Amino acid sequence: MTADELDGHRVDDRLDLAAEVSVNGSRIGEDTFANMAWSFEEMVAYASRGTRVRAGDVLGSGTTGTGCLAEFWGRRQERTPPPLAPGDVVTMTVEGIGTLTNTVVATSAPLHEIPRARPARHRRDRSGTA
Repeated sequence: MTADELDGHRVDDRLDLAAEVSVNGSRIGEDTFANMAWSFEEMVAYASRGTRVRAGDVLGSGTTGTGCLAEFWGRRQERTPPPLAPGDVVTMTVEGIGTLTNTVVATSAPLHEIPRARPARHRRDRSGTA
């Protein structure tokens, strides 16, 4: 899709597009892109500092204001909805753009063990009395 196809959805420098996130068919969040902290143009400008952004590059913008499980957990002080598990189906729909659906899969075993962090060897006296 091209930017001009969304011109009718502009509110100032934001796109007023409804977005919805669901897990296993249950809506867990919805918002409008008009509430984004930064416009897409601002995010592209930021992402292009020191590099080139080309056609076909994918830039992730995060979730809607009420679409992130960690945000729910922080507000509610409980893990509701529960963490995603293998087999869960996550769907995001954005008005005028489309729907993206993915199924959570189990992680594979790491190819290499990660060694434990070494204990600190040096301690500084920061009391100011030394």
